[in-house]
This record gives sequence, structure tokens and C-alpha cells, in this order.
Amino acid sequence: MFAEDMRQIRKAQGLSISDIQEETKVPRDLIEEFEEDALMTHVMFNRVYLRSFLKSYAGALNLPVDRVLESLEAVLEGRYTRGYLAECLARSEEETLQPPPAQPPPAQPPPAQPPPAQPPISEAPKKTVADAERPGVQEAGTSGSAGPKTPEGPVSSTTAPARRLRRTPVRRGPGVSTGIVAAGTVLLIVLVVAVVLLRKPPQVEPPIAAPVIVDTTRVRAPAAPRIVLPDTMVFYVVATGGPLDPVRVRTDGGIRRPYWIERGDSVRFEAVQQFAIRSSKFHLMRVMLLGRPYEPLPQDTLLIITRDTAQAFLERVTR
Repeated sequence: MFAEDMRQIRKAQGLSISDIQEETKVPRDLIEEFEEDALMTHVMFNRVYLRSFLKSYAGALNLPVDRVLESLEAVLEGRYTRGYLAECLARSEEETLQPPPAQPPPAQPPPAQPPPAQPPISEAPKKTVADAERPGVQEAGTSGSAGPKTPEGPVSSTTAPARRLRRTPVRRGPGVSTGIVAAGTVLLIVLVVAVVLLRKPPQVEPPIAAPVIVDTTRVRAPAAPRIVLPDTMVFYVVATGGPLDPVRVRTDGGIRRPYWIERGDSVRFEAVQQFAIRSSKFHLMRVMLLGRPYEPLPQDTLLIITRDTAQAFLERVTR
């Protein structure tokens, strides 16, 4: 059904097999076989090759690759029904047509604050030489009590003139200069000796080399981890070479039931201890266990898989 749906999409787009071949560079016989049975019976096409082929095929038809691969997984798991691919494509188209969410407007920066006003700096009145020589005159703008105020007006001639103080230079004796020179000389000698001692490299004893111990024992590679079956074993019966009409399956000692499987389809079964299938067309089917084709298939009409045989098969194929 999956291969037929893909063929119908190609025809609806007005494309021929030659157009697909020219676009994908895939041989024509592989494209024709894919549109017949989805390459389920081809010996070279497993899950990886099928995904690679479908990517090229979907690209030639301008189909979303993820939806086509989703349909392939449904086929391999036995969940694919007619029209499944069309539903996936319609869902992808709806997601594409949805408008993107509106983006919020960018936040506006806060307005710049004006710098704080500086208070005016008041200048103190300048003091003249005459004011400095007259004792008792209070400066303008100062607080507190001062000496007696001189009456305003011209100074009388009987006022005594202000006395000026002279600084007497201090004379140092010759002993002070000699002591300073001697102290500087001693300090210089100490610095020279310290520099010479610091520049001399210290004697370091060579380290004693530790003895090297060579391990002559042979290192064994770690064994591969053992694959453990889950509590419930999952099987897929895939009709690869033609329709199976019918196969009879029994799980865990239950009732044997018949199943009709069309070519290219698969059916999923779950078992805890035992899985048994009876059919005369084992050459037209493939039994999958945990994504791996179970081998060998019997030559007669009955196949029984227990937990022990399934565990032995997984250990054999993962070596």
C-alpha cells in the first residue's frame, strides 16, 4: 500500500519513471521494483538503504522527507494503512502555513537624566598687605571674635609702625654631613652584596629517577556487553515476496489465529515466552526480532522461537 501511494503521488504530479531516474540517478529497475513492493524483497535493501533511497525519491517529488520516512517506519512496524502518507503530508502542509508568532516590540531605553546642577562657588575676599600688617583687623565673612577693631579713617602719625620678624638661618656643623655620607656608603655596600648573593644560582641536587616497571602481562580486550531480551519480545512478520493467505500464529500457548498479510505489509506480535508461526510460504516472508531478520527460517511449515533461542540468535548476530 505504501509503494502504491508513492506511485499515485508521482503520477498526480505528471512525472514519469524516466523523470525520477534523471533526477535521482537511480537505476530504472530499482524505481520500478520500489513502486511494486517498496523493495521489501531486494537482498541489498535493509532499513538504512531504504531510508537513503526514499530521501532521493521524495526530493524528486518535492515531498517533505521527514514525513515520508515517518511513513516508512510505520510500514516496517506494521502500522501503515492506506492513506497514512496523505495524512502525514497534509499535516506537514498545515504546519508550514501557520504564521510565525509575533515578536514583542523592543524595549525602549529610559530617558537620559540631566546632570545635577553644581552650586556656585563663592570666592573669599583677598587679603591685602596692609591688612596683614595691621593686627586686630578681622577678615570679611569670618565668624568668631577677633582683636580690637581699628577705627576707620586715616592712621595717625603717632601710631607705631609694625615690626617685621626676620628668620635667622640655621647653620649645620660639618659632623652632620659626614654622618649622612657614611650611612649612604654602608647602604650601598649592603645592596651590592645582596644583588651578588641573589644572582648566584642555588645548587640543586638531581632528582632520583624512579624505577620503571614494565608489565609483561597480556592485556585482554573487554568482552562485548551481553544483549538481554526485554520482558516482552516484539516480532514483525513482513510479506516480502507475495501475499500470505493465511499464516497461523500463536503466542505464549494461546489460541492459534489466522492472519492475511498483503505483499509489502507487516503485522506486529508480542510474546513473553514463546512465538510460534505455521505457514507453507516461509520463502515469501521475513520474521523480524528487535529490528533484525531472524535466521534461519525453517524448511518445513512450523517455526517456534523461545526466549532461549531468541537470546542465542541476538548473541550470534552481534558478535
